[in-house]
Amino acid sequence: MKKNLLLTSLLLLAIKAFAQTPDSTFKISGNISKLDKGMLYISYQGINKYIVDSSKIINGNFEFSGKIAQPEIAYLKLVNTQMLDNNTPYVYLEPKLMQVQLSNNPFAVVTVKGSKTHDELMEWKTANNSLKQKFSGALSRLDTETDTAKHKLLQDSMVLYYDQKFAVEYDFIKSHPQSYFSPYLLVLHYRNYTVAQLNEIYNKFGSQLQTSVNGKLLLKDINSMSADSRGTITANITGKDYVNNEDFDLSKLKGKYVIIDFWGSWCVPCIKLIPAIAAEHEKYKDKNIAFVSVAYDQDGNQNKCRELVKQLRMSWVNLWQTQGKHTDPGITNTFDVGVFPTIILIDPQGKILERGDAEYGFLKCKAVLEKVFGNSL
Repeated sequence: MKKNLLLTSLLLLAIKAFAQTPDSTFKISGNISKLDKGMLYISYQGINKYIVDSSKIINGNFEFSGKIAQPEIAYLKLVNTQMLDNNTPYVYLEPKLMQVQLSNNPFAVVTVKGSKTHDELMEWKTANNSLKQKFSGALSRLDTETDTAKHKLLQDSMVLYYDQKFAVEYDFIKSHPQSYFSPYLLVLHYRNYTVAQLNEIYNKFGSQLQTSVNGKLLLKDINSMSADSRGTITANITGKDYVNNEDFDLSKLKGKYVIIDFWGSWCVPCIKLIPAIAAEHEKYKDKNIAFVSVAYDQDGNQNKCRELVKQLRMSWVNLWQTQGKHTDPGITNTFDVGVFPTIILIDPQGKILERGDAEYGFLKCKAVLEKVFGNSL
């Protein structure tokens, strides 16, 4: 009798435990306007593998289902390619039934119902778009303004825009400490915050978010910043200039300012930024500063990069790291570079003065150089 009672109790506990385990299955029931038939593709991180799935569009309707370990961002495409761009629509999946409304022209997500995380993503996007609209005039004129004084004002506006953008983002994350979208955002932009700010937020996530995929990545990023963030002495890097075959040793540049640009031939924003870096090089070529570019690319693209170095007048040190080969002491590993372009400015004592990605990072470094050399030009 006691044995039967024990078995019954264990069975009830097992049923209860099973009932409390969240279902990992998501389902999407959707419709796309003005497109009666075709194929729709979805890609997302499934359980232990990345998933690319498809659904027939019948009378404008489509369906998807799958399993996810946690809320995951998914990308939608009408053409089955592996390439994503800034216009690729996305949906934040949750393990439940969701209704998704798309438009065909332009291809975009109109509404998503049933995903709290997607609602939080859209809340952030609305705030971000509102700020972008506020600075739209400066953002649109920056590349075309030819007047030097006006162009400088536009660059200052650009830096102010990004400063406010990350302040808005930081406030959003602080007010959403239980959202899976928060660690996702921080993993993308962690370099724009201090270690203290990141630790403050991370400690409020709770164990569920801290042990999520992005929570673990964020902790790794926070730990990596102690050795290569602003105010720290940089590690030495050595290599060989793949254009002129000369040896390079960063330690031999002690006593000089050094600006390092990480780029690749595959990176459109990198190529777009290089002429501005070249202009800074021309401006300060007789000053106490050295320029270094690190090409992170496939070995088969070395000749392509050499040609770009020539075309873009990159008449400074050019180092190479094979894309995907994170060997120690790989230069991108040394500086924990995961976003391209990344710009780093080092002072004559070897201390990192500034660093950042894309145009924002470059403009921050440029502003420091103007303070250092401005009066002597």
